[in-house]
Amino acid sequence: MIVSIGQNIKMSYENSIWKEVKQMNLSPSNLKTIEHQFDAFCKTVLRNEARNIYKHNKFIANMETCFSSITYKEEKSLFVEDEYQIFCEQLNVMNFVVNIKHELLFDALSTLKPKKRDVVLLRYWLNMTDEEIAQKLNLVRRTVNYMRTSSLNEMKKFMEDTVK
Repeated sequence: MIVSIGQNIKMSYENSIWKEVKQMNLSPSNLKTIEHQFDAFCKTVLRNEARNIYKHNKFIANMETCFSSITYKEEKSLFVEDEYQIFCEQLNVMNFVVNIKHELLFDALSTLKPKKRDVVLLRYWLNMTDEEIAQKLNLVRRTVNYMRTSSLNEMKKFMEDTVK
């Protein structure tokens, strides 16, 4: 295909310049030499252009990523979602305000005793360890662990009963 394109370019270029070359009164061997030089020049231009296109396509292919191959975390980094407090319920824990988006989850948390709710919120919304929670609430770490697991079981039971 490149050769046929080159021949078309050569023909259109030849038509305009060939008249000028004929007026120079060159010998047939010189005309053949000029024709061969022009052929070589056209082929070189086309070969280099084909290389540039190939390199560009390769660059684009390396930069592009199929959406089906990206991870969930990478997908979430591609956009920003606005969060408005009017769509959230708020709970206070240790001078922190925690926004709960899901109504069922908020209802399940609301059924817990305040100390158990604080343990769950500190652990899962404020990312504190059991030891840090124990220090904040003046409890033993094992007690915090027990409160957290029992709270999760209570919430699970509440949510299952509500959904049914």
